[in-house]
Amino acid sequence: MGKVSTRQKIRSMLNSNPLLNTGTIMQKTGATRSLVHQVRRLMKKNLKQETKAVQKQETKAVQKQKTKAAPKQEPKAAPKQEPKAAPKQEPKANQVQVGGYHYRNKTIQPWDAIHAWDLDFFSGNVVKYVARHREKNGVQDLKKARHYLDKLIELMEKGQ
Repeated sequence: MGKVSTRQKIRSMLNSNPLLNTGTIMQKTGATRSLVHQVRRLMKKNLKQETKAVQKQETKAVQKQKTKAAPKQEPKAAPKQEPKAAPKQEPKANQVQVGGYHYRNKTIQPWDAIHAWDLDFFSGNVVKYVARHREKNGVQDLKKARHYLDKLIELMEKGQ
């Protein structure tokens, strides 16, 4: 058996845990941040393509079943007015995440907590970075949270 490439190691780690921290992957594989992100993007792109292919096959199968199951009837006269098509429903914001998937598995998304608790910009960012640090940038996110917390303390001490 041949030597396992760094890309294969990264793929294997992400397949076993898609939320794995980039820094951890870099440490365990010796890969650069750029390579880890490149592999993540390719995996995400492949997953989207596979999902579309499966959906297409499922749609064809359903259409085939409908044509087999539908009894043959004489065509009826078209109704006077066609019913209006239902407006296309856009996915809700919590169902979509732009730029990663580090919030998708959370039972409560940080922005929902921030909104519910009526937090200001600085407090909201503290919550956001602490909530995602395990899935995204580890210690770097905790340092960002601390930075926002330091600024918030500074403002509060000045009475702002």
